[in-house]
Amino acid sequence: MTKTDSEFEAFVNRALEKDNPFEPPPELKMRPMEWMASLARLYADIESFLADHVTRGAIRISYEETELQERYIGTYSARTMLIAIGREEVRLTPVGTLVIGGRGRVDVTGSAGDIRLVLIHKDARRPQDLIKVTIKDETSRDQDAIASPRSGAEDYTWKIATPPPSVYFDELTKSSFYEVLMEVSNA
Repeated sequence: MTKTDSEFEAFVNRALEKDNPFEPPPELKMRPMEWMASLARLYADIESFLADHVTRGAIRISYEETELQERYIGTYSARTMLIAIGREEVRLTPVGTLVIGGRGRVDVTGSAGDIRLVLIHKDARRPQDLIKVTIKDETSRDQDAIASPRSGAEDYTWKIATPPPSVYFDELTKSSFYEVLMEVSNA
């Protein structure tokens, strides 16, 4: 057996070890149910933002099912929102729940690009707010990150994530959602 053969064999064995089934923590088992409720709230908010335009027939909203596959959670179905404004179509596609520092992501895609909506802690303004780093010495004191693993679903809200490298999380309001729609539609 050559060195490359033995290295490849070791690689295969490590990959198989990683694929061994394990019991996910209880909070991961609850994610799909919490995620569906959060998506429903997001879509209800957007429907209310657009209600006047939908009522007068200027905007049409429909849904289609999207199948998602997430490691440790499995396969499940979620709704994708379709917003039709004339010939322009904007899709709000769920990406998943396993997001660093958050509880989910939805991509808003139109003919001119895409923008991310993230389900993160309500007090977060930038990614640094979601991370806790502790260095202990005699003079330091602990500073907690805003979001902790114990934060409940009520502590999370949908926000607009600006593109990297300088990511900020902006509040999702009626006006900010209008700006998102215009940006992804090149209006």
